[in-house]
Amino acid sequence: LDDWALATITGADSEKYMQGQVTADVSQMAEDQHLLAAHCDAKGKMWSNLRLFRDGDGFAWIERRSVREPQLTELKKYAVFSKVTIAPDDERVLLGVAGFQARAALANIFSELPSKEKQVVKEGATTLL
Repeated sequence: LDDWALATITGADSEKYMQGQVTADVSQMAEDQHLLAAHCDAKGKMWSNLRLFRDGDGFAWIERRSVREPQLTELKKYAVFSKVTIAPDDERVLLGVAGFQARAALANIFSELPSKEKQVVKEGATTLL
């Protein structure tokens, strides 16, 4: 998924910081849930929309690669007042699988797949949404 990029926020204040920065109620997010959210400026202009999920001691999100750097610049503006680290993540690879047999193909590789009840599944270093 070359047009998509991953970014992360980690640190003791990551939940509180993201709660004040995006349109989703991140304090209510479960470990096995992902949400569509927007990051807006103080006037409500949207910087980006993103798919947010919990990752380790913080959060990760997927967004269009073309908006990641400007969005991270905006997101970092107030981060100096919080115990957080916000960074692009180009170490992990984003893959998309679609089609009629996609679940069957993934079931041959992973012991558990995302479902309506458990939207995020982590197996080793892999996260499935």
